Amino acid sequence: MPTTEGEAVRIELRRTYPVPADEMWGRISDFYDLYWLPAVAQPRRLDGRRVRVAALPGPAGEVVEELIEQGGRSRRHKVADAGPMPVGDFEGRIGVENVDETSSEVVWCATFEPVGVSASEAEQAVAGVFAGGFDRLAEV
Repeated sequence: MPTTEGEAVRIELRRTYPVPADEMWGRISDFYDLYWLPAVAQPRRLDGRRVRVAALPGPAGEVVEELIEQGGRSRRHKVADAGPMPVGDFEGRIGVENVDETSSEVVWCATFEPVGVSASEAEQAVAGVFAGGFDRLAEV
């Protein structure tokens, strides 16, 4: 399959949970704690920086991410080194929106360029990471 490097991709996934927004944000607000994201091992923080290094399963490698901003119930980050992930110029945002008193919606979006694969393949790789996190959040 031909590659389509340089073609920007935007993905946005949402999932509603029977958990108040502030409680859900409390579960995911710590940039350095990814217990709820099964696609990566618990990341380590680089000293004195707003950077985390997360190992992917097996011999796949690591992803290095930098926190851009965090406020309210959302944060933005960029990927400084995608490791084995087929993406470049990746910037993501995750946030929690209030649905009602007892439920919330997690919104996770990203823009990136596919690297070495088609736009569809890169989108599937990112969506798979997001979906794993959404599924795990339903369990905690």
